[in-house]
Amino acid sequence: MITLLTAIMFAVTGFPFETGEPERVWHVMNESRLAIHGNTNVNDFRCEVDRYYSADNLHLHSSHGTTYRFSENEIVISLMEFDCGRNLITKDFRESLNADRNPEMMISFLSLDRVPSDCPSAGGEDIAGRLEVSIAGVTKEIDIVFSAAGNGNGITYLNGKHDFLFSDFGLVPPTRMLGLITVKNELEVTFDLVLEEQ
Repeated sequence: MITLLTAIMFAVTGFPFETGEPERVWHVMNESRLAIHGNTNVNDFRCEVDRYYSADNLHLHSSHGTTYRFSENEIVISLMEFDCGRNLITKDFRESLNADRNPEMMISFLSLDRVPSDCPSAGGEDIAGRLEVSIAGVTKEIDIVFSAAGNGNGITYLNGKHDFLFSDFGLVPPTRMLGLITVKNELEVTFDLVLEEQ
């Protein structure tokens, strides 16, 4: 019965069900930030969530000693927290993400190829990760390379970026002034996470 259950879990999830104590438990600190960079036919813009207000933890487990998968893995960001520096741009940006109907952006950490070192490093180390990003009810699975660094006191910094399209999530870029100013489809999302080991 246990063997059958394990086989079913493997078939559904694509990897063995995690048991036992996690390899690491990280608390997502308030200093964590997420920014979205975009361009119009006139200039560029940056919309940012400069602090993380939820109290979430990430639980990282080893899997076959080479890949590390997460059990508790979700970060939830309110789209109403995005600030683009100007009220009209912020309003248009939130509307373009359908923040009234889907007010949250979900980021789920799926795996890392290794655990970041606790030791400080001047240049950091590259760690490959896999995430799910959900906006406006649409979920995209992405591969991302983080630059990871530890400060030697239980704090880990994960910094990475990934290019998206508004159309990836079924969204239409905003326009202004009867279409004279148009936002391009391409976006760059940067993740700056500060994680405290528990």
